[in-house]
Amino acid sequence: MKSRFLAMAIGVWYIVAPFAWGYSADWKLNWWLDIIIGAAVLVLSGSFLIGWSRIAGWLLIAVGAFSMFSPFIFGYLMWSDPYWNDLVFGILTVASGVALSGAAIEYGGRSRHPA
Repeated sequence: MKSRFLAMAIGVWYIVAPFAWGYSADWKLNWWLDIIIGAAVLVLSGSFLIGWSRIAGWLLIAVGAFSMFSPFIFGYLMWSDPYWNDLVFGILTVASGVALSGAAIEYGGRSRHPA
């Protein structure tokens, strides 16, 4: 499977996760964080459909790291659904950012090669 499409699927999951896990009204911050992170992952990974960009790969890594550390930053460790969702999918986002950054270095501006 191509890395860029995996990253786009991760972005879609971030957007769907608040509805799938049924975040309660107490988790409004988590709800919006997952929607915003998902939109950012979709836009950044979608940019690889246009051409290779190492900057977008590095931004994916940053967004994934933010997702991993957001339970600690915003203090929602006591709610297991958003905590594990953000931690696991943050790791996957970082991994896809690393893969796409490496592909951008290898393939430069040639957009016909798979990532």
